[in-house]
Amino acid sequence: LPDGSITDRELLLSLGLTGKNLLNLYHWMIVTRIFHEVCKEESEADPRRLTLQIGPKGQEAAEVGSAYALDKRDWIFAYARTQGHWHVREVPLESQFIEFYCYGTPPSFVVEDFTSRDIRLPYTWVGNQIPHAIGAAWAAKMFGDNAVAAAFFGDGATDEGDFHSINWAAIFNIPVILICENNKYAITMPTEVLTAAPFWKKAEAHGIRAVHADGNDVLAMYAVTRSARRMAIEEHKATFIQADTDRQGPHTNAVKDVLPPTQEEMEGWKERDCIQRFERFLASDLARDLYGIVWMPADGLETYQRILGEVRRAARDAYEKAAAILEKAKDLVVQHETIYSSFAPHTVGMFTHTIFRGQKTFERVNPQHAVGLALHDGLPKAVCIGQDIGRVGGVMRTTRLLKEAVRVLYPQYMDMIARQPSLPLQVLYHDRVLDTPVSESDILGIGLGLALKGVVTVAEIQFHEFANIGMHHIDEAARMLQRYAGRISIPFVVRMPFGAGERIEGHNGDDIRRYFNIPGLIIACPSLVVQDWYDMLLASMDAGLPVLFFEHIDLYRSIHGAVTRRSPSKRIEEFGVRVAREGRH
Repeated sequence: LPDGSITDRELLLSLGLTGKNLLNLYHWMIVTRIFHEVCKEESEADPRRLTLQIGPKGQEAAEVGSAYALDKRDWIFAYARTQGHWHVREVPLESQFIEFYCYGTPPSFVVEDFTSRDIRLPYTWVGNQIPHAIGAAWAAKMFGDNAVAAAFFGDGATDEGDFHSINWAAIFNIPVILICENNKYAITMPTEVLTAAPFWKKAEAHGIRAVHADGNDVLAMYAVTRSARRMAIEEHKATFIQADTDRQGPHTNAVKDVLPPTQEEMEGWKERDCIQRFERFLASDLARDLYGIVWMPADGLETYQRILGEVRRAARDAYEKAAAILEKAKDLVVQHETIYSSFAPHTVGMFTHTIFRGQKTFERVNPQHAVGLALHDGLPKAVCIGQDIGRVGGVMRTTRLLKEAVRVLYPQYMDMIARQPSLPLQVLYHDRVLDTPVSESDILGIGLGLALKGVVTVAEIQFHEFANIGMHHIDEAARMLQRYAGRISIPFVVRMPFGAGERIEGHNGDDIRRYFNIPGLIIACPSLVVQDWYDMLLASMDAGLPVLFFEHIDLYRSIHGAVTRRSPSKRIEEFGVRVAREGRH
């Protein structure tokens, strides 16, 4: 309770916490609070140091309690305000400051400090970390990692389209924990004018187990997250946690004077303050009797002053390093070479030594079947997701294996396709060719999450124009290569049929130039040589980079040629540009 008293002693004991654990929770809440205050000092001293300062003052219990309940192997995806998990996992303070000083694009050693602790760099776009976390949790389930993924986000994220990706967590039994820090405000608008229903009800409507928790009670947050993790591991069930808390201050330093808090609001913050609340518990007879904790207010002051000094020193040292890094980064050529010369994704070369069982060359193949043949040969090490790709092989019938290949490789299925030209690949790979809900944004967002965890993911969009709905995830995939300084692999292929023709307006899409100005994307588009369709798609799956694979609809069945099944002989970037046929002038 706010006065520090405990309502359920048996429940408290059932958590299995020790006196040291309780003092650790207190320590990390203090560190989180002070880190925010020092960031604020830095911003006020020179706005150029921290052009956008966003912090979790008042929300420390929600973040620290839940992060403390997670296993160190669990991946964490969080928006920029959530910082408690950085401290719980002991990301060096210097690296935390440099992340901010470098405007969210830190050097490789900072990236390593975050990713080696299974923490993704903070998100600023609202809500798009939710599908990424769901994809990563799905990958953990596929790998049998005995781990989960957690997404931290604000109440405003429940208004975004990406929030509805939690539908997948319910459908596919994905072990993800979704922690909504309801701090009662968007930027200036209170939540009661932004939603007609509690946030936990929105999750429950998707079939997700939903919990409403006191986000200012660090022990309650530890308990509900611990329970959610157990359910995720043992039952592969997702949990949504609405953590009601307080944002003690403006949305960011950029809008600090837009709507100052009232006196009544500030008094409410002080009364409900999560740190003071926990201090009352630590000073109680119960804490002394059960855990041997003898804590006095003077202890809190001493702890605060000691940590404040440490954090200020880290900020000063970090700024000196960051200034040198930013000066060097002005040379974009150096920046590009530094990032991409260090890029060595672990997924590259996965298909280099593929053993092809059975017949290797098929003489009369069209591009539609060449795509299916490449997917078949890559699927033992990949996953395909998309609408209708499982039962029917996609609206373009490309996620299928041509009849001649079935006759040679899988004769037992010939009766199944007696009157069909091909076999759905899902018949052969039921757990790797997955039909999905009708949401291009979720296909791209969750597909990116799978890829971030190391799953070679091929996402199929029915028509190229439909990708517009999830364009931010394509853009995010490219930005991640830059933000992570080339230290991660993103084995993510997005297949997009395109081309203008005798089709309705929404199915006509021949302008792919919009993607050319997104650094980090690879654009692949095979043309009149059928072998290229096979080679380029398999090479794309082998790239370890985000690849947009464009397939001209009018070529699917109009050209034919021989296709030899073979490992990629070169990287997809090395295919270059080839004139397939001279055009008319």
